Amino acid sequence: PSVGIVLAAGALVAQIGQSGWHRWLVAGALATVIGLGAARSYSRQAVWHDNLTLFAQTIIDQPGGYRGYFVLGRELVRQGESRRAAAMYQQAADLYAGDYRVFEEWGQILRTEHHCDQAIPIFKRGVEAYLDGTTVRSRLFECLLTTGRTEEALAVAEAGVARGLTEFSKSMERARQPSLPPR
Repeated sequence: PSVGIVLAAGALVAQIGQSGWHRWLVAGALATVIGLGAARSYSRQAVWHDNLTLFAQTIIDQPGGYRGYFVLGRELVRQGESRRAAAMYQQAADLYAGDYRVFEEWGQILRTEHHCDQAIPIFKRGVEAYLDGTTVRSRLFECLLTTGRTEEALAVAEAGVARGLTEFSKSMERARQPSLPPR
């Protein structure tokens, strides 16, 4: 867009050099375009204050885009606001279920807060979105083991090995070991 404006401004400047009354009209139009552009640029300066402000504005500017919610969720995690971050990840997932990282990071919030039961369906969606994703698969595996769903955890590890993710062979061994009684 900026290149187009510059080209149009160049054409207008060339018209100003022509003789006749319309050159003042062209000069006025050029001044108006430059003024409006400068005012818009000035009004957007506050958006660049920090990442939270920028990403919140991204959602306002494009409410139907999942990416704004996703990056705002990430920033909220960095700020220690996991509840708000989880809500942003959920909104991102509702808009677009094809980015496994949304589910990986959203599920991890719940996992670190000891809510594996809630994280499991989220991690499952992440694995469905990216079958070769080792991190989301391993987090799903760990939550399944944590909640005592050993057979499901074994199936997740076996599916990983079947896809060539050999690191899950150790996970299979862990899932096959007899469980220890709770302490």
